[in-house]
Amino acid sequence: MKNISLKKRVLAIASALAITTTALVAIPTAANAAPVCSTKSSVYADEYVTYQECVGVTSDGAQYVVQMPILFDGTLFLFSHGYRYSIDIAASIPVVGG
Repeated sequence: MKNISLKKRVLAIASALAITTTALVAIPTAANAAPVCSTKSSVYADEYVTYQECVGVTSDGAQYVVQMPILFDGTLFLFSHGYRYSIDIAASIPVVGG
């Protein structure tokens, strides 16, 4: 009788852990949320320019802003101010741009 009761307890605990783990993995975090995009306008070089701006956060928590012209052709210039490698780069590997 005690053996069956122990098996039921272990099964109940394992089931609860499986459900909890599934819920925690399935719930998206704020860091992985979709970017928020809006259409904006401004004057650039005496010309009225309309563009789309998307603001978001990467999976490691870094904030970003992407501004695209309405007629975007797919080319993106990436300016990574403050970016640095998380590991030391070997001296034998040349670093692009100095």
